[in-house]
Amino acid sequence: MENRIAWVDALKGYAICMMMFSHIEFAPPAAKNFISPLFLSAFFLAAGYTFRGESALKPFFLKKCRTLLWPWLVFASFNILLTQILTFSEQEPLALQFRNLFLQIRGQNDGLWFFPCMFAVTLLFFLLQKMLPNRILFFSLQPFLLAAGMIYTMTDGPDLPWHIQMWGAGCFYMAIGYGYRLYEGRLTFLKTKKALALTFLFFVCASLLCFAIYPDTHINFYDYGRSPLFYLIIMLSGAVFCLQAVQLLMPFRPICYAGRNSLMYFAFHGKPKRLFTVLFTKAGLISSLDPVNLLLAMAEIVILLYLLILPCEIIRRFFPFLLGQKRRA
Repeated sequence: MENRIAWVDALKGYAICMMMFSHIEFAPPAAKNFISPLFLSAFFLAAGYTFRGESALKPFFLKKCRTLLWPWLVFASFNILLTQILTFSEQEPLALQFRNLFLQIRGQNDGLWFFPCMFAVTLLFFLLQKMLPNRILFFSLQPFLLAAGMIYTMTDGPDLPWHIQMWGAGCFYMAIGYGYRLYEGRLTFLKTKKALALTFLFFVCASLLCFAIYPDTHINFYDYGRSPLFYLIIMLSGAVFCLQAVQLLMPFRPICYAGRNSLMYFAFHGKPKRLFTVLFTKAGLISSLDPVNLLLAMAEIVILLYLLILPCEIIRRFFPFLLGQKRRA
């Protein structure tokens, strides 16, 4: 049986909930901006913490093909085909959608883009770790990789196939998670509720100051806003906060379940989420008041959290090959 770390599952579970929240059209933009620096980088933190580089390239590559590329291809293809049957808006031609799926250029029907991006980043991280066994050199390289992606993006370089412009940032946050595991014993001072409160306060104050100075900015792991300094302060404090919170706060079982099945939650939430938006709109529930929409969006996340258990369990029990897994005895 696979050994799992509860707080890592919780980290991915909260991240997937924040990701679903960010996709709700009527959710308040201010709330989306506040959580945006947290959830995508959290997946890379988790990947870095659980990274094991002892294997050779071939088994590592094949494992990632089986657990990331294959499920991505299956579920992304399913989503594209489903849009031809059940859709709430006009869709591009089927052949164009599949072409864009394989090109994976950001914003061009890049279905489930995060998983091919994660595949490429973890493979690059593996190769760098093998080529640079000296930890000082390995970790020293990571800020330069982040800076390369940052410079390319902030100088309006075109989006590249397979999200190459994001690989440096992905490796940077993987390195934080990996480094945290290596030196966890020396970082026990972070695992107190007082330290958690201070980190959260720092993150909130930095975010509010950034949005006050740059009201139209948006920050996440690959979107650097208008100030590299604010980006680093907000993203790093957000990363530390995430690592602290999931270890200090009691894990919530449905959250951990979503974390264990984050690929399927990512793949399946789109249509139900859109359906709820249509139903809420027709029922006149969506308001011009942000607090009302915030509560409505949070309620939708809770519904999705439980609703998506059904398709996840069906696939896990009867069609595990879709996830690159063997059927359980």
